[in-house]
Amino acid sequence: MAYLTSNESLFILFGISLFLVHPILMLIALIKTLRNQSFSGTEKLVRVLVIFLFPIIGSVSIFIVDRRG
Repeated sequence: MAYLTSNESLFILFGISLFLVHPILMLIALIKTLRNQSFSGTEKLVRVLVIFLFPIIGSVSIFIVDRRG
């Protein structure tokens, strides 16, 4: 049976917590953005795109770096 080092176990815990917490934070940001009446339609669209595209761009860049690595 293989045992994890402390760094590996911390990395796994961080990854699990990120996958549990991040969607909740995204939903909160999305709801606050859409409910805010002071934003124009274009500003709301840009904010929603940033909320969804930022994690996707980060994931793709990590995948590219990992493939080169």
